[in-house]
Amino acid sequence: MLYGVQSNDLFESGTLLTFLVAFFFFQQRFLTFWKLINCFLDFLETKCSDFFRLFEDKLISSLDFLETNVTDTWNLIIFGD
Repeated sequence: MLYGVQSNDLFESGTLLTFLVAFFFFQQRFLTFWKLINCFLDFLETKCSDFFRLFEDKLISSLDFLETNVTDTWNLIIFGD
């Protein structure tokens, strides 16, 4: 007896079969949906890492440019070169 329902009643009424069919159907749909989410997250990770790598390269080159110009400016001010 399972929560007031006898086990043979589940088989006779088809409730268990209906539940199993629905479970496997939705399980496949959920797995497909989950695969799509994972693909989307992989895509975002790839694009975001490319963007941040490009941003980092541009930032570093800008900082190098500023460092060079500030050093040249200070040399000009201090040493008159």
